[in-house]
Amino acid sequence: NENDRKDAKDANLATINKADLSAKEGEAWTYCIGTVSGVCYEKDDPSKPDLTYSKQRACLVMDFVKSARKNLIVAGEQKKFYEELGKVGGNIEDKRLKQIDENDLKGDKLSQITSSDVVSDVKKANDQSVKEATDCETDINKAKCDKFLDTNKTKSDDAIAEFGLRQFAKADDLDDKLKDKTNVSSYLKEEGYTDEQITNLIKPENIDEIKRKIKERFANEKDAIIKEMAGRVKAKTSEADGSINKADSTKLGAIKADLQSRNDDLKNLVHFNNIVASYLDVTNGTNTTRNTASLFAEVNSMDKKDSQVLLDNIKKNKDIVEHQDTADLKIEDINDILKYH
Repeated sequence: NENDRKDAKDANLATINKADLSAKEGEAWTYCIGTVSGVCYEKDDPSKPDLTYSKQRACLVMDFVKSARKNLIVAGEQKKFYEELGKVGGNIEDKRLKQIDENDLKGDKLSQITSSDVVSDVKKANDQSVKEATDCETDINKAKCDKFLDTNKTKSDDAIAEFGLRQFAKADDLDDKLKDKTNVSSYLKEEGYTDEQITNLIKPENIDEIKRKIKERFANEKDAIIKEMAGRVKAKTSEADGSINKADSTKLGAIKADLQSRNDDLKNLVHFNNIVASYLDVTNGTNTTRNTASLFAEVNSMDKKDSQVLLDNIKKNKDIVEHQDTADLKIEDINDILKYH
């Protein structure tokens, strides 16, 4: 249930704040991350409600990873383009272009977000939303609460139905496309498989099983997305069409509670991510090191009292050296971490 999940989150945060940051400890977190794809594609068990919840969350992660893979493919193509452009036009100057110090283009300076950044960026706006939600809950009416609930139930129901139909249409489209072996190859390429792996997977003795797995994975992800969308819309739609009243008090209470915890939730999420990300390796040419840019950025942004244990453990660990470069992940790296094969 929700209380158990909150307790688990708190326990994980407490653990990560005392991390010794060893490679062995990293294996435990890697294993945990690696179970995500397995949970998503596991069969439903009505007797295990927590499994149903976990499966839905895991499938949403896998759907996000699909988009991330496609973005990595595009980013890789752009990188090649600019590398080639540099070879043929490296001396071209344009007065409209601003010259930037290369040190300002390091990964941690461009993309690092610390938990302190999150708090400073979102706190003011979110605190205002909490105040408005409190005013709404005190005196429930459409004028005070229409920021939080949509009163057009018909529109909301139609939106869910349309979204579901689109997902099923994608499934039908996938069935048609998989009839062509070339499309199967393209799909596997987007999923991060190497040319050698694809050649083996589309052999006559393997291709039917691969098609089945592709459809099964898509079905699980589709169901999770539809359930998530339906749940979100229902939670943000009033019970009565065209009005907001006391019948919506439970929904409004949940919305206020979510807003009240949002600052800490976002802060903890970024904090957790920055520390766990330090277990990844960074390859720069032939040199492989730990991905410590996010770790040091996070620890340096914390209050000294809160960061003391981590700082002491960093000093004790000879493998932890501050680097400017962040992890340059490839599709196959993501698949290996998530055990997606």
